[in-house]
Amino acid sequence: MMVRTKPSASRAPGRRFGITANIFSTAAGVSEDSEHAVLVKARWPLCRQCDLRRRVYFGSFLLMLASGLLALIAVVLIRATGDASPSLIWPFLIGLALFLGSVVPFVLGSLPRLTGTHAAADGSGLIVEHPDPKFIHALAIRTC
Repeated sequence: MMVRTKPSASRAPGRRFGITANIFSTAAGVSEDSEHAVLVKARWPLCRQCDLRRRVYFGSFLLMLASGLLALIAVVLIRATGDASPSLIWPFLIGLALFLGSVVPFVLGSLPRLTGTHAAADGSGLIVEHPDPKFIHALAIRTC
């Protein structure tokens, strides 16, 4: 598992939320945040329920992404052959919604979200919020 530290709070006042009118300053800010981020690696013991939840979310993500992308490609190919049917809007909108909506199960199934962890600001380790006693026991067994 890899957890990325959050960007520092020492941003310029105009870049508080990372969005500006100038795309170049936004890109520079994202680049700056990436330079200061640290990836923390950890081996993670997941219980059966969390492992199943992660697999279901990841499977849903893949299914939504692939079906949305296929629907969009199919609509573009049908449209390219010369069929100008107005009914093509529905497969296009459904494909677009599936494609864009696939981010939801991807985020819900992420390890930091499932485990309730975040990286320390300096990247020295992981902070686990509200750890389960079984998790603490399993982690202690793995580190001994």
